[in-house]
Amino acid sequence: MVEISKYKFTNEQLKELLDAQESLNEKYTGKDWRDAIPLSSFLTALETESAEYLESSPRVGDKEKIKNNGWKWWKNLQNDQQNQAIETIDVLHFGLSLLMYLETKENILAINERLTDKDFE
Repeated sequence: MVEISKYKFTNEQLKELLDAQESLNEKYTGKDWRDAIPLSSFLTALETESAEYLESSPRVGDKEKIKNNGWKWWKNLQNDQQNQAIETIDVLHFGLSLLMYLETKENILAINERLTDKDFE
């Protein structure tokens, strides 16, 4: 079984992240950022940043070692851990923004509070 503490933010940590992301969104887009940015922009950003993460993350295939992540078979990619970290943060930023676009911070924290080990199996 997966230990939830390895994957779940505490509500204090999550609130701090949500507040920081809200400040960034307001700084660059204004207080009405939810009205100014369409849902499709968040989805496109998450998709793009996830692809950029994959691009810097070679993996092993089922039967043989793949020199790239499998979707750009023509590239000989390196395991770029620095870029992986950057792309992970980008995914986190857009993911938090999407969550706040769809739900209130209070609801996000309430959902987080209800998560259990079973949710991560």
